[in-house]
Amino acid sequence: MENQGITEVSPIQSAPPNARIEVPPEISGPIKPSQNKIQPAAEAAPVEVAANKPAPNPEVVQFSNPYSKEKSDTAPEEAAESGESSSKQKLNPVKTGDLDAEQSVSDLTRNGKFIDNTDPVKENDAAAKSKQLMDSPAKPTLSVEFSQEPAENAQFSIKQDGTIKVNRDFEASGESDIKIHLEQSGDESEPTSAQKEALKELSDYVSQRMKSTNNLARLEGIEVVDEANLIPDEIKNNISRSDYPEFQDMPEQTRQAVDRVNRMRNGAGEMSVPQARDLYPERDVPRAASETDPVYAMKDTVAALFNAEGDDPYSAMRESRDGSLQVGRYGLTSQLISGWLLEQLGDPPDWSKLQELLKKLEKEGKLPKGFADQFENPEQMQEFLKKMQDGSLSKDELNKFLPKEFQETIASDLVEKFSNETGGDPGLVALAFLHGKPPSELSEAETGSPAAQNARRAAGDLYNLSMTTQKAGDGQNVQWANPSDPTSPLAMKLVDAAHSADSQYNRYGVGKSGGQCAAAVQVALSQVGMSEFMGSGNAWDMRNALVNSGKFEMVDASQARPGDLLLWKPTPGGSVYGHIEVVTAGSGGNVQATSDFTRNVDWNSSYYGGHMVLRPKAA
Repeated sequence: MENQGITEVSPIQSAPPNARIEVPPEISGPIKPSQNKIQPAAEAAPVEVAANKPAPNPEVVQFSNPYSKEKSDTAPEEAAESGESSSKQKLNPVKTGDLDAEQSVSDLTRNGKFIDNTDPVKENDAAAKSKQLMDSPAKPTLSVEFSQEPAENAQFSIKQDGTIKVNRDFEASGESDIKIHLEQSGDESEPTSAQKEALKELSDYVSQRMKSTNNLARLEGIEVVDEANLIPDEIKNNISRSDYPEFQDMPEQTRQAVDRVNRMRNGAGEMSVPQARDLYPERDVPRAASETDPVYAMKDTVAALFNAEGDDPYSAMRESRDGSLQVGRYGLTSQLISGWLLEQLGDPPDWSKLQELLKKLEKEGKLPKGFADQFENPEQMQEFLKKMQDGSLSKDELNKFLPKEFQETIASDLVEKFSNETGGDPGLVALAFLHGKPPSELSEAETGSPAAQNARRAAGDLYNLSMTTQKAGDGQNVQWANPSDPTSPLAMKLVDAAHSADSQYNRYGVGKSGGQCAAAVQVALSQVGMSEFMGSGNAWDMRNALVNSGKFEMVDASQARPGDLLLWKPTPGGSVYGHIEVVTAGSGGNVQATSDFTRNVDWNSSYYGGHMVLRPKAA
């Protein structure tokens, strides 16, 4: 076995944010313990993006396109001929209300609202390129420029008199990156008033059309690139806003938390333990004896994504769009607290047992002494929940009736319950808290949209880092590198089991082996339902049993991710038995692994004769 410490390197550097989340809580009354079982998934189902295909959302108005290029010969005699140079096509400047979003681009061109300046060759090229991009869709964009240069790649051009030319029909070509060019003449420093009026109308029209046919535009909004700030803010906000109400008013604090994790995702490397802990709101309540490492890490994850504002996260109060409150380190809602009470007091709740419950928690050290005496009248708790619901709760009342110890107790129970429901999926647990409902009640949009998937990825990263940080000392560094593919529930369980086995077999502290790597990994495997590998040999010897079981597949080291097994071959003058460990953080060439100790993996170490990476097939 190789005794390796964790080498300290410089902190990672931030990269520009590349994601956001819009997932506000929705509160509609007390929850009840759900009897439904949901099936956790390694990844949420991909969102289909069809550039010219109505999305299957009955709440979104679908627009028809009764006219096409092939039907142009049936157009009325007064319809304009194609080509800007045609003397027959005379348009008036576009004004408010001129562009009906129920009509397609070809409709409005045919009806004399746009000048047809399209080129069939360019249309075909654009359609081909758009088709190539469909396999890896990106968030749609709407960009605006004002210049004397030709309208390079612009689908629309706005002339100085406010008339609009269609250079390419984005609906026919299936393009999702739309560019509007405002023609500049001479030394003018800004567009004409007619151009500004036409731009307002056109940008709003394009946004509505895109959101009617493009899932990503509807779910996440459209990114606006407007360096000269030519589009009015009100319209710009509508363009960038999601059409799904549950994503429209996401607290800025949560978006910032997801962005911060995504920036780090682009900067794989190492960070100090204090740097890692800074990602989570301060916790000053000691963990209970019954609080396991996975529960502790899951609570850290929920707290990090809620991202309570202020110096004291336990006193945070955040108003939701319906006027109700999310409070404390974990963003608890009246719904979540009611659900916890139903678990403790029955359904319907027997309020006469409330004080007895609180006194029991006092004896267990989970509540401050004397706390239960405040609830001689159980109606006080009902009034407290009512004030949370209608947003009238004061900070003094929060600190009095929901102190930090009480928040920790409720969060621990809910995290454990939600983890059992989801197979230990940190993303689903975090979304349940953010939405204020059990995981089984989350909708497909709330778990599978691009915004939700970003949150789930961030939650997985935060959970893995918290698990790793718990094992590291203040003077150590921890790995920060993330898998490109979401980690499955089975792999997450194996990561948890590896950390648990490390606690059991570690003899010498952080970064030092006790020569029990195979025993620790065999115990970890047994904890996730693979007890047949108990006693299967020393580290390198285990490879035959693992490969022959049919439960693993070999993957390249460049693809290594949490939950994978790393096996190392013995070499003369080095390791006698080889080594085996579980990847618990990082990805590819920059990973951290755990057996009877945790280390940063050196893929080129001469201490071993080679390596093998095995992935559980269910992972």
